[in-house]
Amino acid sequence: MNEKPDYQSMSLKPTIRPSDKDGAADRIRDNQARRPFSLNLSAKLLLLTIIFVMLSEIFVFVPSVAKFRNDWLTDRLTRALTVLLMTEEQGTGIQRSAEESLAMQQRIEAAIRSFDVVTLANRHSGRRQLVAMLDGNPGPMAANFDVSKTGPLQSIRDAFGTLLANEPRTIVITGSPPGSNQMIEVLALEAPLRAAMLTYTRNVMILSLIISVSTAAMVYLTLTMLFVRPIKQMADNMVSFSRSPEENRAIIQPSGRADEIGIAEERLAAMQKDLQGTLASQRHLANLGLAVSKINHDLRNILASVQLFSDRLTALPDPDVQKFAPKLIAGIDRAISYCESTLVYGSAKEEPPKRKLMRLDAMVKELALLLDLEDHPRIEWRNGVATGLEIDADPEQIFRVLMNLARNAIKAMDTMEGDALVRRLSIDAGADAHIVRIVISDSGPGVPERARRHLFEPFRGSISKGGTGLGLAIANEIITAHGGTIRLCEDQAPGATFEITLPHKPTRSA
Repeated sequence: MNEKPDYQSMSLKPTIRPSDKDGAADRIRDNQARRPFSLNLSAKLLLLTIIFVMLSEIFVFVPSVAKFRNDWLTDRLTRALTVLLMTEEQGTGIQRSAEESLAMQQRIEAAIRSFDVVTLANRHSGRRQLVAMLDGNPGPMAANFDVSKTGPLQSIRDAFGTLLANEPRTIVITGSPPGSNQMIEVLALEAPLRAAMLTYTRNVMILSLIISVSTAAMVYLTLTMLFVRPIKQMADNMVSFSRSPEENRAIIQPSGRADEIGIAEERLAAMQKDLQGTLASQRHLANLGLAVSKINHDLRNILASVQLFSDRLTALPDPDVQKFAPKLIAGIDRAISYCESTLVYGSAKEEPPKRKLMRLDAMVKELALLLDLEDHPRIEWRNGVATGLEIDADPEQIFRVLMNLARNAIKAMDTMEGDALVRRLSIDAGADAHIVRIVISDSGPGVPERARRHLFEPFRGSISKGGTGLGLAIANEIITAHGGTIRLCEDQAPGATFEITLPHKPTRSA
């Protein structure tokens, strides 16, 4: 007889990790307290709006300041044309008194001084004719600007050249005033132009700042009402939910909006409800583990007594006892193994497969004998496993899987009423070069639709009424650990058909 495990050592000590939700909530509050105002979403929105509006104003300011400069230069040419007409009137030969001539000359000089011009010349047929000149030394000419030939980009470069000039310059302005074909040349000081441009720049910047702040305030208030406040409410709800996820009132109430915010609220509410269900399931598992540990305390004593009786049975000389005692002991050993596996499953870890080369047909025969399928009064049994089929797997674990599927089929067919109904259970298996395929099928009522969606999930995929839903979950875990798959064949009717595939390593015959 095989050595039996120490039943007294069988126990489940559920380790329920204390929830750290209070600590997490405290960390969230501490992080919020440490966040500076610059990280606040509303503050970011206000600041970014001001920055973007100011950038837009800068893009508008660059060409506008260039146009302001061109207008200033054109205005000087227009005034110069007025002075030129006055000088032409002075030289028409009309007899004037000395006082009238002096007065006209003073008016011409005053007109020249009024728009900061040093000299004024008339260009005609390629020749330059000096018309008027103020007293004093204007200094060397620094730049020459032809208003009629300056493009937009050049105007922008010239405008910034004026703004960034370090020293006062004397410039030459040439061109034709609007509405005239007469070419005029003006020598003027650049300082008044630069002062006017700086004043214009200051006014534009002040106006831009006012527009930016007012626009930012309107955008800020609008976006705060439409987006920031709902997002902040969702964030506060998440913090509240993290503190008390088990309370229904902590679930967010969607506002019913038809936009993305409304969709986010609905998805958040659905996620919180799903999370509540998951937490309830986890609490159920923890309570189940505690209950199993209590049951195991009494089960150890029962198994110890059964072990003593089984040892005595093997010593009896009765042939029938000698024939059935090993089967009984094997059943007890498997019951012990199932108990251990349940305890291990409660610890969320399954033993790794202990692979051995085994004959699958012999295992299925042993299964039929244990379930009394050979002489069953109501169920027709068929062993369709290929004779001598050998697989490389853990015998105990594969037996548990087949036992679970067979017992599920038997229980399902036992619920069928009527002597005329066919009750058939079969296990077929075959192998090719790489895969062993095992098919367990029955003619019972099949798998309910409610169980199909969560068929291999613990406590959710129960097929029979009153079942725990652990059997198929354990079977799936065992087959997956072997590198195989288990599935419900949807197209097989009537009844239920499960297909198991395992990796196959063909062995050479002796």
